[in-house]
Amino acid sequence: MKRSTLTLSLVALALVTAVALYEKIVVPQNQSRQSQQNGLFAIQPAQVTTLQVQTPETTLNLKRTGEQWQFVGLPGSPQADASAVTALLDRLQNLQAQRQLSTPQQDQDLEQFGLKTPSYRLSLSLSNGNRHELRLGGLDFNGTGLYARLDQGPVVLIDSSLQELLPRSAADWQPLPETPTPSP
Repeated sequence: MKRSTLTLSLVALALVTAVALYEKIVVPQNQSRQSQQNGLFAIQPAQVTTLQVQTPETTLNLKRTGEQWQFVGLPGSPQADASAVTALLDRLQNLQAQRQLSTPQQDQDLEQFGLKTPSYRLSLSLSNGNRHELRLGGLDFNGTGLYARLDQGPVVLIDSSLQELLPRSAADWQPLPETPTPSP
């Protein structure tokens, strides 16, 4: 083998190794940083002390007592299904912005995203005294994205499946009654 062929082979091997290392180490780190930057909430579900879910038709207020959630303002202050509330809070903790659109300057800017009169307004109070409000507006053109705005931030597009976890009434989040197991 000629010396120039050997040199070219070594250079090619070094380039292939460098590209492989780059794709194995640098690219995943950048993707991880990107997904962290796209996260909307910096909360832990255990930090949430109160939750308000507001629709154009109704408002539900919930308060944490220990590990349980209680409806506030309903006759008898019934308990809410803790697993349903926890599922929503877990989803909010991991909520990602698929795309950032703009920071609205006026109400007419909000109207084009369905955020002037949002379909849902979630208000959370945290144990450290902070409060957050997440407005959910209309669906995007293909129905898979949902326009949202956290506090006074930009309008973002999130996964529309979040709506499946939201109650339409208190009955949606009331625990199911235990059914007796028939004995043999």
